[in-house]
Amino acid sequence: MTSRTLIADQQKTRSVANMTNAEVQAEGMDSNVVHIQDYIDESTGEKGSGSFGLPADGWQDKTSMDWTLSAKEPSADETTADFNNLMM
Repeated sequence: MTSRTLIADQQKTRSVANMTNAEVQAEGMDSNVVHIQDYIDESTGEKGSGSFGLPADGWQDKTSMDWTLSAKEPSADETTADFNNLMM
């Protein structure tokens, strides 16, 4: 398993699946499968789209992560601005 830092618009991210310890058959391995459309790899500058594993312990801010992983409607631009203002 490798670790990368990807930069993406939260409007273009969503959770595909949430896997628990029992599903991956390993203790402490809870994770999410996340699809990211139009990301930039911070180390290479490469652009792309794809699905990735996000370990449950790979993030700290639960509120922001809930927003990042949620499915978003195309009309969510209004609430995106409100959310960003709230987080500032």
